[in-house]
Amino acid sequence: MATNKKHELQVLLEYIDGVEVRSYSGRSMYGEECLAATNCDLGPLVAAMVEAAGDGTIEHVGEVVYALERMRTDSLGRDIIIYFPGVPFYNNASSSEDEDELED
Repeated sequence: MATNKKHELQVLLEYIDGVEVRSYSGRSMYGEECLAATNCDLGPLVAAMVEAAGDGTIEHVGEVVYALERMRTDSLGRDIIIYFPGVPFYNNASSSEDEDELED
């Protein structure tokens, strides 16, 4: 599913220092790609979600909760990748519009 707007979860992941956001096709996804993050521990991810939900940064909390409920992980050698089946990855590194939303 292609989209021209980033999912709020992707915006939040990109806001967390050190997290690398990318597309990924996990187990039983049969080549379908979704949003994924590497260099991300679950603690900072959950903390960012709670903070964003509490201060109103997340407009559609239900969509983010739905994505988190379906979150999976895979091992990449010694690293872990966290991925979110059904959440499209939007690849537009030059867009800063979504990042500005988090700073307001």
